[in-house]
This record gives sequence, structure tokens and C-alpha cells, in this order.
Amino acid sequence: MQSNNTFSQLSEDYLSVRARVSSLCSGGLVELDLLGDKACSGCDGGCLWRWRSAPPLRIKNSLQTHVNELVTVSVSSRSLMLGTLFLHGLPWAGLLSGAVLGISSFGNDLGTFIGSLGGLVTGSLLGRYCEKYIHISPIVLSD
Repeated sequence: MQSNNTFSQLSEDYLSVRARVSSLCSGGLVELDLLGDKACSGCDGGCLWRWRSAPPLRIKNSLQTHVNELVTVSVSSRSLMLGTLFLHGLPWAGLLSGAVLGISSFGNDLGTFIGSLGGLVTGSLLGRYCEKYIHISPIVLSD
């Protein structure tokens, strides 16, 4: 039996989702509404698709698509992994390294707390700084 998921794997290197062109914007951009899985009834996966729809996505109209046309939007899995690593990995690394630095410097729980809090803030700020230089470029394919 074939699955009817809207998320599919284009190849080993890309993750894809189906979308509908909702409007054409100025500057050669197109606004897309991501299509949710009709079979989704809110499992314990935590994706929260059933409670709110995904915000519209604006990307370059490279295919000259039209309103209400169905397209497939694909993102490189490598780019997605690097973006996730910077967004979530740097704050966690800062939290843990700050805690180790705090316990080794002060030798008590307060030092660990202050060090971990400082590391978390530093990691978050570093992640936001690096976010400026990471660009995830989705690819639009017609259905």
C-alpha cells in the first residue's frame, strides 16, 4: 500500500513537501501555502500541524508558476542539518561548556548555574550571528 504523505523524500539529498501557489508577489517572488497531511489527526509526534497551519513561504518564482498550481518544494538535507546544528547545537554546546567552566572555576552549584546560563546566552547569540551567513535555498519543482 502506498503512503499518501505530503512530506516525501525526493532523493537521498533532498526533503520535499507539496505546496499550492497562493499568490504572485512583486520582485519575481511567489507565495506558497504548504499542504498538510490529510491523514494527520494529531499523533504524539509533536509536529503540531493539526492546531495551526504553516506560515506562507515566499520564494523566487523560477518556474513561472500560476496561482493555485501545485508544486513540490525541496530543501537540501545537508543545508537543513547545518541550519539545525547552528540553531540548536550552539546553545546546547554553550550551556554544557558554560556549566563545566562554572563548576571548575567556582566549585559550587551557583557557579555551575551562572556558567551554564552565560554559556547558553553566548551560544544563542553566536547561533543568531551565524544565521546571517547560512542560507537555505528551497528548490521548486512542478507536479
